[in-house]
Amino acid sequence: MKSYVTFLGAVLPAIGVLAMGCSKPSAPVASGPVAPVAPSSPVATNPPPSNAPPAPTDPTDQPKGAAPTIDQIPAEVKTEAFDYEGLANTQLQKFVDTASTSSPSTGTFQVTLKEIKDGKAIFEEVSTGGIAGEQTEKMSADAIGIYHEELAPAKLLTPHVIELPAKPAPGLTWADKTSIDYGAATGSSMVFTGEETNKVVGIQSIKIKLGTFDALEVDTTGTGTFNKDPITVSEKRWFVKGVGIVKQTQIMKLKSRTVTQTREFTK
Repeated sequence: MKSYVTFLGAVLPAIGVLAMGCSKPSAPVASGPVAPVAPSSPVATNPPPSNAPPAPTDPTDQPKGAAPTIDQIPAEVKTEAFDYEGLANTQLQKFVDTASTSSPSTGTFQVTLKEIKDGKAIFEEVSTGGIAGEQTEKMSADAIGIYHEELAPAKLLTPHVIELPAKPAPGLTWADKTSIDYGAATGSSMVFTGEETNKVVGIQSIKIKLGTFDALEVDTTGTGTFNKDPITVSEKRWFVKGVGIVKQTQIMKLKSRTVTQTREFTK
């Protein structure tokens, strides 16, 4: 939700529908011979004895059936990126979206810790309202950084896209590739594919409706295609330790259209 990957979803589908004349092409039907089905593997007839020792488990894994807590997350996972992303901030948050293509709209955002396994913490981020409507994203955190894993109703075709490295020091840069199918839920063709360059600018003072903060600014520039049409995107994000992203702005150019939008978190 509070990320470059999902923020694009606020306007790209709308632009895509306009560009395609609101058409919904049918998926092609494969022709030609059908590949034979491989025979199933034989079932083992000699199970291990009942007194065999249990398989070793990660000591940080939460017990089955028990809801995980922030305190159970391994210390090495609670990096600077973890704090700046605000993953321990599980309170319901409010935001307002403004864009050059629509009137301001309000929404909510909330993070929930879902699982701790194999030295990783898995989170679900849910936003409602705003320009993009309801979106759910699965994020993961480990000692290396914070990652995008899954997205709905759109589909993230390139899982494990890094959101923020563990130590986002000023001057740090990194590149990534992202591909998202915004028409996955409806069968439409709305695929964004892009290559982005990210740079940590440093700590900046920012005043927004939520308050005045010393925030970590991260800038992103990217080029790619949306339904094979060229697109360019530039974005700025401001992270506050223990809170998360408090503001982000984006300028997107597709064909002859330029769209600007801002998300700002409020009280």
